[in-house]
Amino acid sequence: MPGDQGNAPIGKATDKAVEIAHLLQKDRYDQIKHFFDGPWVKVRATGDPTDGLYVFACLIPLKEKQRFLEDVGWSFRSNDLQPRVECIWHGSGDRKVYYLKHGNESGAEALFHCRSHSNRWPSLIEVAEEFRLLFNLHHDNSRNVLLYCDENGSEEEVARIGANSLDIKLAFLTRYLRAKQMHLAVQFDGNTPSLRTLSELGLTPGPQVNKGENHHLQLSLTIWDNDERFRCVSRLIGKLVLPCPGSIQYEDPYAEEHRTYVEFIVAIDSEGKPVCHSCKPHGGENVPYLTPVFFKREVLQEYFNQPERYTVEDGRLCCGSLWDLQIDNDHQTSPNTGRVGTQFHLWAPERAHSILPSWTP
Repeated sequence: MPGDQGNAPIGKATDKAVEIAHLLQKDRYDQIKHFFDGPWVKVRATGDPTDGLYVFACLIPLKEKQRFLEDVGWSFRSNDLQPRVECIWHGSGDRKVYYLKHGNESGAEALFHCRSHSNRWPSLIEVAEEFRLLFNLHHDNSRNVLLYCDENGSEEEVARIGANSLDIKLAFLTRYLRAKQMHLAVQFDGNTPSLRTLSELGLTPGPQVNKGENHHLQLSLTIWDNDERFRCVSRLIGKLVLPCPGSIQYEDPYAEEHRTYVEFIVAIDSEGKPVCHSCKPHGGENVPYLTPVFFKREVLQEYFNQPERYTVEDGRLCCGSLWDLQIDNDHQTSPNTGRVGTQFHLWAPERAHSILPSWTP
């Protein structure tokens, strides 16, 4: 049929276009273009040598950015950033022995270490101790993630560690770069093969360079005649820099701007309507510090459901050593506005459970 004859060339052209896009690694270019746009940054990855992408990141001094981006070849590998003792021999027979804390003299530092051994001990990826200590991170071995605990006891994933990969949350990474006054230097290397020849695809061998202020990439197309597995190969190699976001800063986690205060019912007006008041200490309103606040008993269920984090006892609710609150859990739960404000300022879910007392004066 005429329609069938017209569809064949379109299908072949589409297949060819898809193959060209695959060989030119369009998806990887797009991934690199948006590498720092999401909440997570991949700083380590190993892929299939035939059709995979390798990623390796480390920290470099601010002054080393231009030198790092001069060429596309990798400047660092994991072994280059491990502590070691260096020995240099001079022509006179003298030697100089000295210690390199970070394994190099350029000032680059490891964000993680790839640990391996010559026996049967398992290989692993270990996040740099300084990063872990700066944020006081906890290693959850069951999930192989690093967790951050804020001043209210809330947990947040910061690093996800795989057998051959490592992802770190951008917000913590940028804070670390600012504190260290260093750039994040990311290196890429990925191959893609094709069963078609370059001439069939209308392509020519050679490099294509893409260079900018914070990146330097090179895509090379090569004829493959080593065996019959494929006919041509492309290689995408290069570097990307996440600049230090600015000068070093101090952020007080307990500062007022980081706190959120909600309102609770504290009384009724002349018409019997609820009167709400913020739990912010010294809010300026004419409400005594020890004004009791009442909640439905259901408010405690959230804390009963998380025994690893909260303790609910007779007359007391606490979150580890972070805070504790006196309550009347035999009747309606009743802390006071001042205590809620100073030690429990994030009771946002509890706002819906705030009620008037059920007793009559």
